[in-house]
Amino acid sequence: MGKLGSVATLAQKAVGRKDITVLADKGYYSRSDIKTVLDSGAVALVPKGDTSGAERKGLYNRSMFRYNREKDVYVCPMGNELQNRFTSIEDGLEQQFVL
Repeated sequence: MGKLGSVATLAQKAVGRKDITVLADKGYYSRSDIKTVLDSGAVALVPKGDTSGAERKGLYNRSMFRYNREKDVYVCPMGNELQNRFTSIEDGLEQQFVL
Protein backbone atom coordinates (compact mmCIF):
# COMPACT_ATOMS: atom_id res chain seq x y z
CA MET A 1 0.00 0.00 0.00
CA GLY A 2 1.33 3.43 -0.93
CA LYS A 3 1.05 6.74 0.88
CA LEU A 4 -2.52 7.53 -0.21
CA GLY A 5 -3.88 4.22 1.04
CA SER A 6 -1.97 4.51 4.32
CA VAL A 7 -3.14 8.05 4.99
CA ALA A 8 -6.73 7.13 4.13
CA THR A 9 -6.63 4.24 6.61
CA LEU A 10 -5.21 6.51 9.33
CA ALA A 11 -7.87 9.16 8.62
CA GLN A 12 -10.66 6.57 8.79
CA LYS A 13 -9.39 5.39 12.17
CA ALA A 14 -8.99 8.97 13.44
CA VAL A 15 -12.57 9.96 12.63
CA GLY A 16 -14.08 6.55 13.38
CA ARG A 17 -15.78 6.30 9.98
CA LYS A 18 -15.13 4.45 6.74
CA ASP A 19 -17.20 6.74 4.47
CA ILE A 20 -14.73 9.62 4.16
CA THR A 21 -13.51 11.57 1.14
CA VAL A 22 -9.77 11.52 0.55
CA LEU A 23 -8.44 14.55 -1.33
CA ALA A 24 -4.85 14.63 -2.65
CA ASP A 25 -2.77 16.26 -5.38
CA LYS A 26 -1.68 14.45 -8.55
CA GLY A 27 1.59 13.35 -6.96
CA TYR A 28 -0.41 10.76 -5.01
CA TYR A 29 -2.21 9.31 -8.04
CA SER A 30 -1.77 5.55 -8.17
CA ARG A 31 -4.45 3.19 -9.48
CA SER A 32 -3.59 0.59 -6.86
CA ASP A 33 -3.81 3.15 -4.04
CA ILE A 34 -7.09 4.55 -5.35
CA LYS A 35 -8.48 1.01 -5.51
CA THR A 36 -7.35 0.45 -1.91
CA VAL A 37 -9.13 3.64 -0.83
CA LEU A 38 -12.33 2.71 -2.69
CA ASP A 39 -12.26 -0.85 -1.33
CA SER A 40 -12.03 0.59 2.20
CA GLY A 41 -15.35 2.43 1.73
CA ALA A 42 -13.88 5.88 1.14
CA VAL A 43 -14.01 8.11 -1.94
CA ALA A 44 -10.75 9.27 -3.56
CA LEU A 45 -10.49 12.66 -5.29
CA VAL A 46 -7.06 12.68 -6.90
CA PRO A 47 -6.25 14.28 -10.26
CA LYS A 48 -4.46 12.08 -12.74
CA GLY A 49 -1.23 13.67 -13.95
CA ASP A 50 -0.58 14.37 -17.61
CA THR A 51 1.18 11.11 -18.47
CA SER A 52 -0.19 10.72 -21.96
CA GLY A 53 2.81 12.13 -23.80
CA ALA A 54 0.33 14.02 -25.98
CA GLU A 55 2.60 17.00 -26.54
CA ARG A 56 5.42 14.80 -27.86
CA LYS A 57 2.91 13.29 -30.29
CA GLY A 58 1.87 16.73 -31.54
CA LEU A 59 -1.46 16.61 -29.67
CA TYR A 60 -2.94 18.98 -27.11
CA ASN A 61 -2.19 18.46 -23.43
CA ARG A 62 -4.24 19.70 -20.48
CA SER A 63 -2.29 22.91 -20.03
CA MET A 64 -3.36 24.10 -23.49
CA PHE A 65 -7.05 24.31 -22.52
CA ARG A 66 -8.59 27.36 -20.86
CA TYR A 67 -11.47 27.51 -18.43
CA ASN A 68 -14.50 29.74 -19.13
CA ARG A 69 -15.86 30.50 -15.66
CA GLU A 70 -19.11 32.10 -16.91
CA LYS A 71 -20.11 28.99 -18.87
CA ASP A 72 -18.36 26.52 -16.53
CA VAL A 73 -16.64 24.78 -19.46
CA TYR A 74 -13.14 24.22 -20.76
CA VAL A 75 -12.28 25.43 -24.24
CA CYS A 76 -9.73 23.70 -26.46
CA PRO A 77 -7.09 25.64 -28.44
CA MET A 78 -9.41 25.50 -31.48
CA GLY A 79 -12.20 27.27 -29.54
CA ASN A 80 -14.49 24.26 -29.01
CA GLU A 81 -16.24 23.79 -25.66
CA LEU A 82 -15.60 20.45 -23.99
CA GLN A 83 -17.94 18.12 -22.16
CA ASN A 84 -17.15 18.76 -18.51
CA ARG A 85 -17.71 15.33 -16.95
CA PHE A 86 -16.99 11.79 -18.02
CA THR A 87 -16.35 8.32 -16.63
CA SER A 88 -13.62 5.97 -17.74
CA ILE A 89 -12.94 2.35 -16.84
CA GLU A 90 -9.25 1.52 -16.81
CA ASP A 91 -8.01 -1.92 -15.74
CA GLY A 92 -11.39 -2.62 -14.13
CA LEU A 93 -11.31 0.57 -12.04
CA GLU A 94 -14.00 3.16 -12.76
CA GLN A 95 -12.63 6.70 -12.76
CA GLN A 96 -14.79 9.82 -12.78
CA PHE A 97 -13.24 12.96 -14.22
CA VAL A 98 -14.18 16.60 -14.08
CA LEU A 99 -12.19 18.58 -16.61
